[in-house]
Amino acid sequence: KCQNSLEPTFHLAGPAETTSARETVTVYTNVGEVMFFLNGRFVGAQVPNDGKTCVWRDVPLRLGENVLEFRAGQITRRFTRRRR
Repeated sequence: KCQNSLEPTFHLAGPAETTSARETVTVYTNVGEVMFFLNGRFVGAQVPNDGKTCVWRDVPLRLGENVLEFRAGQITRRFTRRRR
């Protein structure tokens, strides 16, 4: 979807629930540099590759709900990933 969209788009890959303490977080986007925050804490920033993908590896998830927030300029998108 983000490949052909003219609007700024973020798509979080993977399930909404997991049992893993550490995850690979993959975001598909059509924006420039992406800043990633997990539960309000800055994780890192990346510029999407040619496939319009940003990947953060070994991201620690706490038990219960985790808020994954992605920012690019004035655009912010939040997702929830639950660790059981």
